[in-house]
Amino acid sequence: GHLGPIRGHVGANMLAGEGKVAVGLEINANHIRPVRSGLVTGKASILHKGKTTQVWDIKIFDQAEHLVCVCRFTAAIVNNRA
Repeated sequence: GHLGPIRGHVGANMLAGEGKVAVGLEINANHIRPVRSGLVTGKASILHKGKTTQVWDIKIFDQAEHLVCVCRFTAAIVNNRA
C-alpha cells in the first residue's frame, strides 16, 4: 500500500530543483481491489508543478493490469537544510 506515495515522492524530489527537497503535505489513496499475490506496478504523473507545491496522480496496477489503487500526493518544495 506504500508504493504510490513513494513514486510521487521520488518524482517530486527529482523535479524540486537544486538546493530544494520535497516534503509530503497530503496523501489520499483509494484501494479499488485487493492484490493477494504477484507484482504490482505504479505510474506517477505530475498534475501541478509550482515553485512551492507539486501535486501527483498515482495509479497502481496488478499483473493483469487491473487498477488496484489510485492516489493523490501533494508535496511542499522547501530549501534543503542538509
